[in-house]
Amino acid sequence: MPAAVLTIARIEADRRETRGYDELARLCFPVTYEAQATGPARRKYVELTLVERTPEYLHICVSVSDEGWRAFVPVTEDRLVHAGQSNALSVAPPLARS
Repeated sequence: MPAAVLTIARIEADRRETRGYDELARLCFPVTYEAQATGPARRKYVELTLVERTPEYLHICVSVSDEGWRAFVPVTEDRLVHAGQSNALSVAPPLARS
């Protein structure tokens, strides 16, 4: 597994987790966007999917693929974002909507 794709998956999952429950709950899933990276396949495609929504938490999954084999089997990271959880970073970039 290419380290760059795994790193992007973790970074993107962490960014989304810091958004907090309220902000993520307002999104229209799935959310897709392109992330810049270095390496042979410079374009990485990110998809944010809602796995489960409850009043207590959101279960989100971040999938990252590139223009190679990762397009068929993306790298994934998932997070539970609890209601009332404070945002660790309030300066994360805005989510792009597709």
